Amino acid sequence: MGMFTKSVKEPHFGDLSAEGQSKIWETTRDIPSLGKGFLVCVWGSKEGPTAAQCNAFGILIEKSEHIHMSAVPDIASYLNSCGVAPPSITLSPKNVWEYLAPCFAEVHSDNQYCAGEGPVGTIAISVGYEIPRDKNHLLQLGIINGKIDQVYSE
Repeated sequence: MGMFTKSVKEPHFGDLSAEGQSKIWETTRDIPSLGKGFLVCVWGSKEGPTAAQCNAFGILIEKSEHIHMSAVPDIASYLNSCGVAPPSITLSPKNVWEYLAPCFAEVHSDNQYCAGEGPVGTIAISVGYEIPRDKNHLLQLGIINGKIDQVYSE
């Protein structure tokens, strides 16, 4: 941490820190059902995450088990299209997550994220996973209001 590190504590995020006048707040945390050790980046204000961002992240945590289950078909389809899983393996809710490594959760400042946007007034969250067997791809879940908007890759 630098000489001008600032920190805040928010119920859903825990301890967040930022440097100087930065509006980017970071922490590392687990997200139940979605993985452990995510680098969480919040595009907030100089004072910390906004109330809307805290609420959106709280909804993500609250609905993480549902997100975990509802993402499986799209994740399996994506991983199969990349040839990540051996052809002899059928991806299912029980094994699909074994092919992903938690990487980051980015809480955006508004309803837009890299691959889409939610309704005006919502906060978009991108949850990213590395694919250890395929270093050329990074799988992401675009989440709006605690629901998957889309599964995509950059």
